[in-house]
Amino acid sequence: MKKIIMLSFILLSPFLLLSENSYVARILTSFDDTVSSGYVPVFPVYIDNGVVFKKGNDYKAMRLTSFDEMVSKGYAPLFPVWIDNGVVFKKGNDYKAMRLTSFDDMISKGYTPLFSVLIDQGVVFKKGKDYKAMRLSSFDEMVSKGFIPIMPAYIENGMVFSNGKQFSAVRLTSFDEYVSKGWIPVFPVWIGHGVAFKKGNEYKAVILTSFDKMISEGWVPMFELLLENGVAFRK
Repeated sequence: MKKIIMLSFILLSPFLLLSENSYVARILTSFDDTVSSGYVPVFPVYIDNGVVFKKGNDYKAMRLTSFDEMVSKGYAPLFPVWIDNGVVFKKGNDYKAMRLTSFDDMISKGYTPLFSVLIDQGVVFKKGKDYKAMRLSSFDEMVSKGFIPIMPAYIENGMVFSNGKQFSAVRLTSFDEYVSKGWIPVFPVWIGHGVAFKKGNEYKAVILTSFDKMISEGWVPMFELLLENGVAFRK
């Protein structure tokens, strides 16, 4: 079944490749070929999971297999979601972390989806210049203290930090230490997986162990990648 889904990933509708400002989802092994076709990588996608789409003020959370159909209807993909997990929403100064099954209900109440979260994992919060990486179970408490949720955090994995033009990928256990030194969290990473980089008009998908080498060569990290999964591109 997984091979069938991966194959359908590669064989997306041909008309998408010909349209301006279109979006495509490709398996990670097609990264270089897709970039060479003029597409820009925008975020990772996870096979057997979903994507949040936007069209005007309308938002939809759909299976990845509906990617082509949603794009053809004028929806723009925003970020990936994990089936049977959650999404962080915002309405004014109010933030909620809800199960994906509550997506339509939250949208109907005027909430805007921000990013996906994994149950039993974490969230990065910000308050002024202070950043905290906390378990998802602490979400309501952190929000009540004035912290704003900004991205997911993956327990026993890593985080990319920036300090001016410097970048570093470290274990999540080093989060507080890096924040105390003035580093700013940029995005989470999976140990043993990859990162998408940009340098001018060039893009590369490389394994996380090559992070320092890529930075030394002037590449800028963009977002995390999961091996044997995919990437959403725009043109």
